[in-house]
Amino acid sequence: MPFRYLVLVYMVIYFLGWVVFTFWWQIAAEGCEAKELTFRRAFLLSLETMTTIGYGVADPFFDDCRAVIPLLVVQSLLGLLMDTVFLNLMYTRLSTAFTRASSIIFSDTAVVFEEDGCVKLSLRICEVARRPIIEPIVRMYAVWHQDLPEPTELVDVDVRPMVLETPNISIADGKLFLTLPTKVVHRVDSVSPLALAPTKLMGIDDFQHDMACLDYLEILVVVSGSCPITGNSLEARHSYSKENLRYKSRFAPCVRILEGAHQVDFEAFHETVPLKC
Repeated sequence: MPFRYLVLVYMVIYFLGWVVFTFWWQIAAEGCEAKELTFRRAFLLSLETMTTIGYGVADPFFDDCRAVIPLLVVQSLLGLLMDTVFLNLMYTRLSTAFTRASSIIFSDTAVVFEEDGCVKLSLRICEVARRPIIEPIVRMYAVWHQDLPEPTELVDVDVRPMVLETPNISIADGKLFLTLPTKVVHRVDSVSPLALAPTKLMGIDDFQHDMACLDYLEILVVVSGSCPITGNSLEARHSYSKENLRYKSRFAPCVRILEGAHQVDFEAFHETVPLKC
C-alpha cells in the first residue's frame, strides 16, 4: 500500500474511534442521569480522552458517577494501544531496508577481459542516495545446475563463493566506497568456480567457449551494510546470466568533474566499450 494511503487509513481509524466512543459517552451520561450531553460535547469529550489534551467540558466526571469510570479507562487504554500499533507500523514502513537497498544500483552487464595473462570478470556498483550506507561489503557466488544420473523435473543446484580481487579483503576489510562507481573484480584462476578446467591455462576465448557450453549459469552479487538513519541491516542483490557477459570489453567512463566536484553520469553508468586488440 502506498505511504499516503497508509496515513489516510490511520486517520480514518482514529476518527471512527472518536465517533464510536461519542455514542458510548452519550449512553453513559443517560445512565448517570446527568445533564444531557450533546453530540458535539460528547465528541469533544471522546477526543480529549483519547488524545489526553485536557478536558474542555464542564463536568467530565458526571457528578462523581462511577458508571463512567470503566468507559474512561477502556478508551484511554485503547488510545494508547492504537498509538503504539500505528507508530510501530509507521516506523517499520519508513525504515524498511528494502526501500533503502533500492538506492544501490548494479551495472546491467558484467565485462570479461584479459589482464596480466589472466581472465578477469568485472562489474560496477554505485549508490544514488545522498547518505551512503555504513560499511558496505560485497560478495559474489556462482550458481549452476549439476547433471543428475536419472532424468527428473528437479535440479541439483550448486552454489560456490567467488574470491574477489577487488575489493581486497586485506585492505580496509574489503569495505566499499559506493558514493562513486566502484568496480568489483574476480580473477578466473585455478581456484575460481568459473574455471571448468582448473589445470588448464585459460585464455578469454577458452573461457567464452566454456561458458557457452553450460546449460545454466548465474553470478549472484550481494551488497550488505547498515542504514545510516535507522541502523537496520540491509542487503541488495543482483544476478548476471551468461547473456549478461560482455567479452573483451571494459566499462565506459561515467564520472565528470563539475565545479571542482565529482558528478556521476548514470546514463553512461551501464555502457561498455570493446577493448582494442
